[in-house]
Amino acid sequence: MSVALPRVQRVAALALASRALCVAWIILADALLPDHDASGVRLFAFDEAPALPVWLIRPFTRWDAAHLLGVARAGYAAERNAAFFPAYPAACAVGGAAVGRVFPSLGAGERLVVAGVVASNFAFVLAAVGAYAASGALLRDEAAGYRAAAAFCATPAAVFGSACYGESLFGACAFGGLALLARGRPNAAAAAWVLAAATRSNGCLYAAVALCAGLLAAAAADAPMKAALAAVARSAPIAAVPLLKDYAHYRRRCPGPGWCAGAAPLGFPSLYAHVQRSEWGVAPFSYWRIEQAPNFALAAPAVALAATAFYREARRLRLAASAKRFRRDALAGDAAARAALLRFALCGHALGTALLCVFVAHVEIATRLLSFGCLPVYWVLADIEADASRPGRRRLARCYVAAYAVLGTAAHANFLPWT
Repeated sequence: MSVALPRVQRVAALALASRALCVAWIILADALLPDHDASGVRLFAFDEAPALPVWLIRPFTRWDAAHLLGVARAGYAAERNAAFFPAYPAACAVGGAAVGRVFPSLGAGERLVVAGVVASNFAFVLAAVGAYAASGALLRDEAAGYRAAAAFCATPAAVFGSACYGESLFGACAFGGLALLARGRPNAAAAAWVLAAATRSNGCLYAAVALCAGLLAAAAADAPMKAALAAVARSAPIAAVPLLKDYAHYRRRCPGPGWCAGAAPLGFPSLYAHVQRSEWGVAPFSYWRIEQAPNFALAAPAVALAATAFYREARRLRLAASAKRFRRDALAGDAAARAALLRFALCGHALGTALLCVFVAHVEIATRLLSFGCLPVYWVLADIEADASRPGRRRLARCYVAAYAVLGTAAHANFLPWT
């Protein structure tokens, strides 16, 4: 007689299975297909005589992974490293030291890669569990939470959850923070989002989520002003992480030439903004060129999912009740009304992230930013999968996820540009 596993264990098993398949496909795709000649792209330098076969670890070091591993190895030795945040490199450095104690024959570079792959895949499992817990609580439906977590396990940005990128760690912190918030632990949620902001720059956007949740709770509190101030105090550290990072760079490298002499609206110049602008050309509308049309097309499905999530939640709010009654219920502490408003805030966060990618950042990163930072995109995907009345839309969604997970992983492993 078989015994059904609890849903949280099934989510963890799904996440482990998806990571095993992804890791195997990354290695196999790199072995079967020739590498694209990506001139001018940084390569991660292994030791002269690595103990592990190069084909086993090389495909996990493509693109930004080389920069993140470089920060783990040598710190912020070059200005361009300031584009990357420290939490994931720190995890690789700590994990690399542990790997070295267990496998002393491995070189320093190999240890970092092994630690990075383990950290990414372990964090992905944590992110899946967080997605399940947060979605179940916010949607007020455990089965819907399971479907959302299953959709996350089949993420279109699959390769970034297993390669040496910080996306899985970011997802674990972002979704874990939402799960903690849904369980009435706002301080722990804020701490998780501080770590998310130390992993990726867009993590600071969760300051708005923390503030919104805190103000909703304050409206129903016995001492609303005190609760509102506590909400501001919780959100401020999340927003401050990029500023603290820039100040640390300033103290270390200035006074000096170049960016140190730039504009300093906060009292010190931003090395992060300087590097993003000078090295990667990140600025408002800077990516709006005809040759970037394929990248806009690559990002279009993820952006459409974020926009759909926002539209659907806004429509639900309008249909749920009159504005006055709904606001009154939320302020009175009605759990369903407050959960609906918080879902709307999260959908707004997803749409804001998508618009930031479209108008400011390199638009192709929208898929991985939304996939690992914004739960509402999985609520939409899960609802599409569950809606048997529209099989055409379900087939389209499945093709999108499969194509991005399979072809995107192969492209990334062979140095072809992908999200």
